Amino acid sequence: MQPGDTIVASNRLYGGSLTQFGKTVKKFNWGCTFVDVGNFEQVETALKDPTARLLFWGSLANPGGVVSDLRTLADLAHGAGVPLVVDNTLATPFLCRPIDHGADISGRTSTTKFLSGQGSALGGVVVDSGKFDWMAQAEKFPSLAKPEPGYHGLVFAETFGDMAFTMFSHAVGLRDLGATMAPLHAFLTLNGCETLAVRMERHCANAAVLAQFLERHPKVAWVSFAGLASSPYRTLAERYMHRSWGGGVFTFGVVGGFDAGVRVVEAVELFSHLANVGLTDEQRHAAGAGDDVIRLSIGLETPEDLIADLSFALDQAKLAIAALRECGSEAQEHGTGRGRGHPNGLTPSSTALDGLLRSPTAPRTTGGHPLAADAASGGGDLCVVCLSSTKTHAFLPCGHRCVCAECGSAVADQASAACPICRILVDHVLQIFC
Repeated sequence: MQPGDTIVASNRLYGGSLTQFGKTVKKFNWGCTFVDVGNFEQVETALKDPTARLLFWGSLANPGGVVSDLRTLADLAHGAGVPLVVDNTLATPFLCRPIDHGADISGRTSTTKFLSGQGSALGGVVVDSGKFDWMAQAEKFPSLAKPEPGYHGLVFAETFGDMAFTMFSHAVGLRDLGATMAPLHAFLTLNGCETLAVRMERHCANAAVLAQFLERHPKVAWVSFAGLASSPYRTLAERYMHRSWGGGVFTFGVVGGFDAGVRVVEAVELFSHLANVGLTDEQRHAAGAGDDVIRLSIGLETPEDLIADLSFALDQAKLAIAALRECGSEAQEHGTGRGRGHPNGLTPSSTALDGLLRSPTAPRTTGGHPLAADAASGGGDLCVVCLSSTKTHAFLPCGHRCVCAECGSAVADQASAACPICRILVDHVLQIFC
């Protein structure tokens, strides 16, 4: 890449890639044109830009689980005289081998995700097919097809043939720029690769079971997983993915939108909530990460345990939304109108919430992860029952931060109230922090 050159990239990439291509590369005087993953005419038009130097795509998109038509993309890229570079992070070589389907470089693939098998080793890998003819596009790629001043006029494409890009990456990327993996991380990654096939089988099989469960769940609005028979990407999965699997990462949306989704994320115990790279609203929606999206990265646990955790969390979202609606109805009935603390402008009703908290729901067993250590952190959160914004929270003996001050009074005044998170029956509020 030379100053002024442009990357044509899918708009459905990992958040870090979107940030790098959309912002960071501008510091090198490079540009990036993002195109719709399903609009090949848009791709072809973007590649007609005389400054376009590569087409960058994901074999299995993160977060949406969209399977790309690699053969068609390769034909478009080669027709424009540029290489197709594919991020194969989520699929891994176990599910997809992009080079077999026309890609020139399987690059920018993170080894931190599935290849290493654990999150302790940071790294990435670039695999060059050696098939792209750099000499035929010498004006576009002078660093490879013309004399390189930094190496005594060496022409990499002439000297190394199909190893040109690999040798250039070693000479410039490693020797000059220092982009090399730490030895310990390389060791851990190589060890992880030995169990890749066994682990990916479990990841993918578990994901398929959970996706089918969620697709049938009445509180789930939609599921985006290429392994489902109903997925619009099922045909592409059959063409490009081993066993037609959809990978181990997919997304879904909860009935009730953002508020219900927040409640699901807060209620799960076996799953962990991990923050992601911040994007603009436009970038998130283009990447398939709208306000109602929950992304799941499925592990190696037994699918029954994963389903139980999600099922409980979805039930809690149902309770929270029901309380919100009931509070709103009573507020309007009593003329309380809209309050300033509620995200929907509704004043919470202790009577309505008391009915929810005292509902005859089967108590849940103890042994989850209590949030008692989080008690002193104060407020700024939304009440998990009425979704009111507050700085005062009540803490139940089970350790969960359950309700705000308005709701907490209902729990404190009534015996045998149930924690709305774990359903443990308690007879008093432990403490109130401001």
